[in-house]
Amino acid sequence: MHGGRDPNRPKILMSDLNKVGLLGAGGFGAVELWEHKSTGETYAMKCISKGFIVKTGMQDSVITEKNILFMTNSDFIIRLYETYNSRQSIFFLMEPALGGELYSMYQRKGFYGSEKHAKFYSAGVVCAFEHLHERHIIYRDLKPENLLLNEKGHLKVGDRKRRIETVSTFSRPFVFNRGGARKVTDMGLAKFVIGKTYTTCGTPDYFAPEVIASTGHTHAVDWWMLGVLIFEFMTGSAPFEAPYPMQIYAKVLKGINAVKFPPQLSPQCVDIVKAICQKEPADRLPMLSGGTKNLKAHAWYKGFNWDKFQSFTLDAPFTPKVKSSKDLANFTVHPDEMPQFIDYVDDGSGWDKDFATA
Repeated sequence: MHGGRDPNRPKILMSDLNKVGLLGAGGFGAVELWEHKSTGETYAMKCISKGFIVKTGMQDSVITEKNILFMTNSDFIIRLYETYNSRQSIFFLMEPALGGELYSMYQRKGFYGSEKHAKFYSAGVVCAFEHLHERHIIYRDLKPENLLLNEKGHLKVGDRKRRIETVSTFSRPFVFNRGGARKVTDMGLAKFVIGKTYTTCGTPDYFAPEVIASTGHTHAVDWWMLGVLIFEFMTGSAPFEAPYPMQIYAKVLKGINAVKFPPQLSPQCVDIVKAICQKEPADRLPMLSGGTKNLKAHAWYKGFNWDKFQSFTLDAPFTPKVKSSKDLANFTVHPDEMPQFIDYVDDGSGWDKDFATA
């Protein structure tokens, strides 16, 4: 499943690298910036505690994440270069995105309500989803917290400090904590799917109706989430927001037409959100005949140059301050986010055997 890897690129050994500093941390472990000793290239190294993986039953999740990242090869998705394996941890060597998290940037800069920003960042999501869906991959965890910026301000789907809620069934307890410090792995919710899948996972604010109803879902859930994201970019909150998950689900099932849209939103913006957030998956704008061309041709994107955007010649609406390839200034880690070490004793199952590509 290593479709996204460049066979001509020399392998990067862990011994070739030196640690620069910390980018993020959470219950799973830490993400650090590392520098190649001879080339000076920098990478994000995600270190995950094997003890944590086994304790939370996430073996399949991290294996899926690795396989899916190696299947992708897009400038809109964080790249995975290598994985490493040690006695206590597994490591993902990834592309750094030193501009920081889009969520934090929106909070700091107050870009909510700006169509210019919303169009640019949602376009990056559209391009990432096109790439994933061509490979039969459903992403399933879209939200501003899982979007990053590179030093030029271009969007990357992926994550350094993940805020995530995962559930298998509604009867099991789970954490509902959009802004908190429960963080696990990067593409752990993405899934290779032919047909439908039935696992319930993601963030309740972004759940599509078919996820709540457990009727099985396809990549149409990703497009539903795009509609929710555009609404959040434009208003500062999700359309179905409520204090408790069950209240959110009730709102989602009432449908997008029951949502009050703020009067400052343009008719085109209201229309694109409603066209994407159709209750029936097959009725969502990118699911109709024409696919993502329907989105790109929508009146809300009028004047947006998709060709320049996809060739990275369209100026970003915001350029983060990144002084060098070793600049950690756009990331902050709070002491309470630092992971607890969970000792790992090899159970002999060999679940981690494919985690050393170099």
